[in-house]
Amino acid sequence: YQRRVHGDFFQNQGILSLLTTIILILVGAYYIFCLVKKSCKLTLTYVSTERNERIIANSPGLSQRVYTPTFYLLNGHLQTLYAGIVGALTTNKNAFNYTRCLLPISDGGQVSVDWIINEAADAQLNEKTPVIILLPGLAGDRYSLYMIPLIEEACKRHFKCAVLNHRGCSDTPLTSPKLYSAGSIEDHTVGIEHVLQKYPNNPIYGIGVSFGGICLGNYVANKGNECKLKGMVTVCTPYDSYIVSKNLEVSLFGFYYRSMGEGFVQKIIEHKEALLPLEKQLHINLDEVTKKIKTLRDYDDILTSKIHGYKTPDNYYRQTSLGLRLHSLKIPTLFLSTLDDPISTSLMIPYEDASSNENIILATHPSGGHVGFFTGLYPTSWHQTPIMDFIESVNIIHQHPSI
Repeated sequence: YQRRVHGDFFQNQGILSLLTTIILILVGAYYIFCLVKKSCKLTLTYVSTERNERIIANSPGLSQRVYTPTFYLLNGHLQTLYAGIVGALTTNKNAFNYTRCLLPISDGGQVSVDWIINEAADAQLNEKTPVIILLPGLAGDRYSLYMIPLIEEACKRHFKCAVLNHRGCSDTPLTSPKLYSAGSIEDHTVGIEHVLQKYPNNPIYGIGVSFGGICLGNYVANKGNECKLKGMVTVCTPYDSYIVSKNLEVSLFGFYYRSMGEGFVQKIIEHKEALLPLEKQLHINLDEVTKKIKTLRDYDDILTSKIHGYKTPDNYYRQTSLGLRLHSLKIPTLFLSTLDDPISTSLMIPYEDASSNENIILATHPSGGHVGFFTGLYPTSWHQTPIMDFIESVNIIHQHPSI
């Protein structure tokens, strides 16, 4: 009897080990399948014109290079969370030397422009040198994990580089009782016009990341045919802010929504003295407000919509959405988006606009998350290559239109 029990035990153990091995093989095979499936080139949607074909042909990052996501960051949430967590833990405020210009706004506020110092590029600066102005995301600055590779790549190609900081961000003193919004057209106009005036004969290009893409895109669209920028790029930009707000309510159980809300609570605390006039203006108590704000929508409901003259948060989201203005873009534009972006959901990617407006090239990839695009065993960014290839290609056409 004991021999039979021991035999059954070892037999069961053998079956269990076999099942475990089969499951591990199946999981591994599925994982490899997913990795292979997500290792691909960008998918491009555009109107086939001579200029667009030239841009793409001279942009290997757009047309040829394969993006393979880091094998343990296959999910859009993982890419996004890695960017946020690692970015917060590894911020290097000595990454770049810069000079800052503080620019006044008519309402008493101010924005700042940080000019990156690159001695090698500055020594070769001439009127043909491309000048890049970058607009960070909702709470970003020049040290954000997605910004550093863009600046490094621009400097490597000997481009002149500047970062436009939203009011109250990146240690820019807040001098009026108003924080930034996607509808702050004057803020972005003042910053961009500063760059245009400083280098009136140089080709100027804009890059907007996430929220910064809304701001840049709205500026370009509002300028229309009078826009003096030679081209623009937006990265993981919310084309429809209303859809994004609804998506954020459920994406990762509302984690991103709450994180953004907490970020603005810290902004209120940081700039409380400058914001105190709002207590009388809006009949609120800032200490109570910081307790009420749990999500980004709470902040936009209590402060953004009221300060900037919108009836409701939804009214603010709809009126400032870049998607409403895509037909007004009159300069070469690259939209870079991912299909697994947990914030700027793929539901709003403007395929129809890219298929009808010859100024737009839409580039999508199944992986990358929200401004992640990490690749390699030790994750490094990939997005800077197709972006700078695009700008360099557009600049070649600008310098030599007949070639």
